Amino acid sequence: MKIDANKLSNSAADNSFISLMGGANGITEIPISQLTETENQPFYVLDDERMDALVEDIKINGVLEPILVIQENDKYRILAGHRRTHASKLAGKESMPCIIKNVKSGTEKLIITNTNLTQRKEFLPSELARAYQMQLEGYQELDAHPVRTTAQIAEDNNVSKRTVQYYLKLNNLNWTMIELVDKGIMTVKAGAALSMLSFEQQDFVCKYIIKNKLKKVDEEDAKVIASEDEVTNELLNDLFFPNKKEDELRYDTYIVNHTEFDSFLFKTRQDIIYLDNSKKLKDSIVLKKKDYVKIQKAQAKIEEQLQLIKQLIAKA
Repeated sequence: MKIDANKLSNSAADNSFISLMGGANGITEIPISQLTETENQPFYVLDDERMDALVEDIKINGVLEPILVIQENDKYRILAGHRRTHASKLAGKESMPCIIKNVKSGTEKLIITNTNLTQRKEFLPSELARAYQMQLEGYQELDAHPVRTTAQIAEDNNVSKRTVQYYLKLNNLNWTMIELVDKGIMTVKAGAALSMLSFEQQDFVCKYIIKNKLKKVDEEDAKVIASEDEVTNELLNDLFFPNKKEDELRYDTYIVNHTEFDSFLFKTRQDIIYLDNSKKLKDSIVLKKKDYVKIQKAQAKIEEQLQLIKQLIAKA
C-alpha cells in the first residue's frame, strides 16, 4: 500500500538539506561502470510504470539533475540518485552527471533519506520505516540531542512525532509481516502493536493471516494479540472467527478413532480426529464435548511444537 507523502515535501526539510544536495557547480561526468549502490538504503528501485516513464524521459532529455556520490578508492558510491542511475542504464547511457560529496557517515544518511523524502510523492510503509530509522541513526552519529532526535525527524517530514514512532517500530517486524503492512492487509498501527512479539510469534500470526486469507488486521486486533502471553490458534479464531466454534461443535458427543490416535504418535503430521454422529465406528470411543475440545487443543499444541522442531532442524 503506497503512502501519499506530498506532506513530506516541505520547505523546512528543503532548506535544511539544500547545502547537502549541492548546486550546479562542480558537476563531473562519471562512467556508470564506476558507480556502486549504497547497501541497505531504504528505498526500492522498481521496474514499474514510473521507471518506464523515467527511462523514456532520459532517452529524450538526458539526466537533467546530477546525482550525489561519495568517492571510495576508484569507485563512486551513490548517495542520491539510485533510480536515475538505473533508468540511465536501461536508456543505454554510459555516464552520469555527478556531484562528488565529502561528508561524514551521519550526513551521508541524511542525504540519502532527505533527498528522497523531499522529492518523491509515494512510499511504501516499509520504505518510510527504514528511512526514519536511517535519519535517526544519522542524527545520532552527528551527536544530536537524544530527546530531540525523533521530534527533529517529525519536523523534517511534516508529520507528528507519534507517526514517526509508529513507523520506527515497523523495523522490528519480520519480512513477511512488513509485507502484509505494505499490501495494506495490516495497518501501520497494527504492525507497530505487533512489533513487540518475538519473530516466532510473528511468524505464527503471519501464517494464520495468509492461511485464512484475512483481508484486514487493524490496531485493535493487534493490541489484543500483543497483550497475550502466548499466541495460539484458539486466540486468533476467537478474534477473527468468533462464531466458528459454535458451527463446528454443535453436538454433545463426538466419536474419536483411537487407532488413528495411537498411530499419530509415530507420524510427523496426521489428522487424528474423525467425527461421525450417525453410527459408532470400530475401534472408537465416544467423548463429551469438553473432552473433545481438550483433544483439539492438544492436537493444535502438538502441531505448533512440531512446526518449531522443523524450524530448528532447518536452521541447523
